[in-house]
This record gives sequence, structure tokens and C-alpha cells, in this order.
Amino acid sequence: MDNRYLATTNKESNKNYLGPAPLEEMARQIYLAEGPSGPNKEYVFKLEDALNKLGVVDPHVQELANAVREYSDAKLSK
Repeated sequence: MDNRYLATTNKESNKNYLGPAPLEEMARQIYLAEGPSGPNKEYVFKLEDALNKLGVVDPHVQELANAVREYSDAKLSK
């Protein structure tokens, strides 16, 4: 298994880089995106859960997770 990781500071060259965007647009991209490690929405929910278990309050992570849930609910109710 290849465990190499390539990091770059040139985010704009990444086709998945959204850049500054409204919360709803970030939630949509997170909901739809999937990488080698799995769906991005799972990453956000697991990050939120891990932070909560540590007693760490990160308003941005909570806001993103809630926005992804709202996007999911809206998408599933159609």
C-alpha cells in the first residue's frame, strides 16, 4: 500500500478547492465530495464528534456540520 502524501500550498491548482464561499455552498461541496479516505461529510461529522468528546467547542466545525445535515435533509426530502 502506498502511504505517501503530497501537500501543496497552491490550493488553486486543486480542482476541488472551493476558496472563500458562503456556508451553504461549502455544505453542498462537503456533502457531495469524496476522497480516497471516504466521503467528506463523514470526515466533518467525525471531526465534530471527536472535538465534542474532547470538550472542544469549535463554532465553525459545528456550523459546517449542521449546514451539511440541513443540506442532506433538504436533498433527501425532494
